[in-house]
Amino acid sequence: MKARAMQIADALEATLPPRFADAAALIEDALAPAEPGDAMTQFEGLEPGLRGWILWPVGEFVARRGLAEPERALLRHASRTLIKAGDAAVLEAWGLGRPFRGEAALSIRPARIALGGAVSLALQLHSTAASEQRLVIGYAVHHVKADGSTSPKVFKGWTLALPARGEAALEKRHAVRPITTRRYFAGRHRVVVQVNGRAVAEAAFELGAP
Repeated sequence: MKARAMQIADALEATLPPRFADAAALIEDALAPAEPGDAMTQFEGLEPGLRGWILWPVGEFVARRGLAEPERALLRHASRTLIKAGDAAVLEAWGLGRPFRGEAALSIRPARIALGGAVSLALQLHSTAASEQRLVIGYAVHHVKADGSTSPKVFKGWTLALPARGEAALEKRHAVRPITTRRYFAGRHRVVVQVNGRAVAEAAFELGAP
């Protein structure tokens, strides 16, 4: 198993960007969100992303390539949850705190789904800036609770450099299926897109009763 892990680490070195910060950003985007308790060892029903055994070669890659800037590697990893959540201070510290200059529009299809289904999120961005913008994009799904109130959960979206006065059309499939760490209730679920920690667009879908 160790030999296989080293082979995968070698493949990561050969295919990921040579600049460690760029490679680390790609890895962070692929990581599964942290789950509480024993959920880390029970993969069925969890949100997608890298977890478990595959993190061995990922850790080996970081050890090899991150040695030149170990503090940055550790800090970036420690900050990933706050970056995803849109924490303003952390985004500013990583040079991602500038507000998006432009227009954003979000659409969701279909408008209504049953538990176990999925919606397609389509985000349109149009830059009005005269220079390139580095954007960290996430989205918060406001899940309906038993009492009718809502609670937001932030998910990873996209990381990109948007050219001056450029446009981007981004799509993502968001599944609404039973998982071990969340209980779903019927109702209107708002989806709010955050760019560099600031809300820029929103839409909603209806989750039908089981």
